[in-house]
Amino acid sequence: MSRTPDLPVAVVGATGRLGRAVVAACERAGVPVVTTANSTGWTVGDRAPGVVIDAARPAALDAVADYCARTGAALLSCVSGRPPNAEQTFAVLAQRVPVMIAANLSPLHWVQARAAQLAARLAVALVPDAEFTVLDRHPTTKLDAPSATAKNLAAVLPDGAAVLAQRYGMPVSDHRVVISSAGESWELSHRVRDLCGPAVAALSLAGWLERSAPGRYTAAEAFAELAGAPG
Repeated sequence: MSRTPDLPVAVVGATGRLGRAVVAACERAGVPVVTTANSTGWTVGDRAPGVVIDAARPAALDAVADYCARTGAALLSCVSGRPPNAEQTFAVLAQRVPVMIAANLSPLHWVQARAAQLAARLAVALVPDAEFTVLDRHPTTKLDAPSATAKNLAAVLPDGAAVLAQRYGMPVSDHRVVISSAGESWELSHRVRDLCGPAVAALSLAGWLERSAPGRYTAAEAFAELAGAPG
């Protein structure tokens, strides 16, 4: 799946857990990081990036969007719990540059969602009393509950699927899709214990986005194309 950017990147939220993992992935892949930003301010290089990877707090969105508009850099937004004005900000920016919203950077989450969607369709046809549940576990430091990932999983299940959010335990996350009926159940689990894999995937998504026309994209669209799968 690997497709790293041709141009340098900027990393916003570079001192956070995901931001640090992305910077480390860039170093391993030989992708220059020309601009970084964190809670103390911006360190802007002398070259414009091709893609801004935003792993910062939601409050930074306006500054990030302004930087992308000024430089022409694409935006890969990896932020959850976005502010109310986010949709309008993304819509305006997407008229000028490519914008991707990535609720979850993991390719295996995309695989989980695709598998859950197929399983739900089959269960609806074959199991009249099937019930659908998404279990969403993050450590207590996770700000939003349920997470954007859990909401995305629920969206591929039939209407009325329950989402149960729990906040405890180790980094990074567990997401389970459970289909249950009288006397039996079916589960599909995805567990993330460090951010190395998602950070590498962020570079592949950034490379895909760098080559795209202005507009609004999702990580699912990119993963489907990179995997050679139907959208």
